[in-house]
Amino acid sequence: MAGWGTSLWGGGAWGAPGVLHVVSAMALRPHAVVVRLSASPQEISALLGGDVLNPFTWTVSRADAATTFTVATVHLRAPQEYVLTLVEALGPPSITHTAGSTTLRSVTGALITDPTSAEFPGAGSNATADAEDPNAFIDVRNPATPAKDGARGGSLHVGSGGDYTRHSGPELMSKLLLRRLTTFRGEFPHLPEYGLGIRAKELFTSARLPELRAEIVRQLSREPGVTNVSASVSLLRDGQLHVAIRGEMGGATVTAKTTLEAPYA
Repeated sequence: MAGWGTSLWGGGAWGAPGVLHVVSAMALRPHAVVVRLSASPQEISALLGGDVLNPFTWTVSRADAATTFTVATVHLRAPQEYVLTLVEALGPPSITHTAGSTTLRSVTGALITDPTSAEFPGAGSNATADAEDPNAFIDVRNPATPAKDGARGGSLHVGSGGDYTRHSGPELMSKLLLRRLTTFRGEFPHLPEYGLGIRAKELFTSARLPELRAEIVRQLSREPGVTNVSASVSLLRDGQLHVAIRGEMGGATVTAKTTLEAPYA
């Protein structure tokens, strides 16, 4: 792992055995950072303070501006290595970034010790594109558990070989785009701008459709790795709101449609 990071500690294992500290950090993708730890951290629940899986445990920033990135999810990559998925894209390689935590706890409950962070260059041409990594997009609402009756309730489904496999690529992205439309703003405290909150049986008028369409495009354009978003909305005569969305992800076209009950007005 030589060459990770640019700080004094990057690329080396420093400190007493078993003592938790940040060893190094590296841009994995434009929207992801890998942090390497010296020891096993607390990994119980994303809801616990100081847990490695809790997005609030981590801070990622860039040195050239007062910018703090929003950590959306955290998942294990390898023993003592964790991927922080970010809402915003990292800056270029010429810009120094910092990733770390002052509240992370070890598997024994001990608080992290110095160094609590590591510096690293931004995402460059050697960083894997978001769209090429099956783990680039994580469903923030559902755990990676199989969905029942083929429904898209989780990230896992039964593959052609009979084993569980994870939704990825355009298929996962279609689900995540629709997820944003029906999630209410504020449901995820660490993602204050996430969600449009279209309610079932919500009253819509024809006059509201242009504003709704613009908000859908704005919201979906915030999904990491998705570009050229377009949307169409219409009120059907049977009293339903029909939404069709389209976007691009790494050169692939992503489409999704949904019909929601809404009293016609």
